[in-house]
Amino acid sequence: RAKFLPTITGIDQVESNNPGDLYPNPATNEINISGNMSNSTRIIEIYNLLGKKIESISTTSDITRINTSSYDNGIYLYQFIDKDNKVLKNGKFIVSK
Repeated sequence: RAKFLPTITGIDQVESNNPGDLYPNPATNEINISGNMSNSTRIIEIYNLLGKKIESISTTSDITRINTSSYDNGIYLYQFIDKDNKVLKNGKFIVSK
């Protein structure tokens, strides 16, 4: 009889009602972030894999375009944060030129 133990990764599961989508993935020169903002401010933070913050963008727009032409090829992490500093969504995207 097999016994399964929970895996602990140190990353909290974030649940929300569509906090936004990021596309295209992989990106070349630009990524688009869309989602229903409901007239509130959202912060988009982008990090490299070393944990260095690359950009922090405050937006109230339903669609935000971010220029990635100066990004090196590689994998980047992102977070969507609400006005109360709560992480709504996190994930990763690839820049490939």
